[in-house]
Amino acid sequence: MQFIRKKKLAQKILFLDGLSGSGKSLVGPIITSLKKSEYWVYDHLFEEIVVLLANNKIDLNSAQSLLRIHADMNIYNLTIGRNVNFRPNDHSGVDYGVMRKEFNKRLLIKDGDQISKKILKENLWLPIMSHNILIYSNYLKKIFSDRNIFFISMIFLFSKSASMKCI
Repeated sequence: MQFIRKKKLAQKILFLDGLSGSGKSLVGPIITSLKKSEYWVYDHLFEEIVVLLANNKIDLNSAQSLLRIHADMNIYNLTIGRNVNFRPNDHSGVDYGVMRKEFNKRLLIKDGDQISKKILKENLWLPIMSHNILIYSNYLKKIFSDRNIFFISMIFLFSKSASMKCI
């Protein structure tokens, strides 16, 4: 049996990828401050499902069904302010970027079909922060074959003087 969902809310997905400490939380707020971007999320399910697929523990159709609907749920939930991190000292929280006022407004929005229509009209990027998912990009391309996906990979190098360089 094949599961197909016709409506695609997250049509453009951007994976902001790299090791812990590579600068993703510095770049995330910059990306989400752009006009055509939604707020970034860290959602470990994307990493876990793609590893299962790569190790033949789940089939492609199941991975597609789970992650496509999960991406759509992420962008819908962000649009209404659901499951958002309001912890003031957390780098993944809305206080770290420039979105606090926007999310305060979103908390008052009523959910429903008008939200889906708004998402489709605005066609925003869904940035997803990940850890080393780039090596599975061929699987992600298959999973999201019906959408546009992009990758930003954060890499840092240590020199002999122990200073960090971002490339």
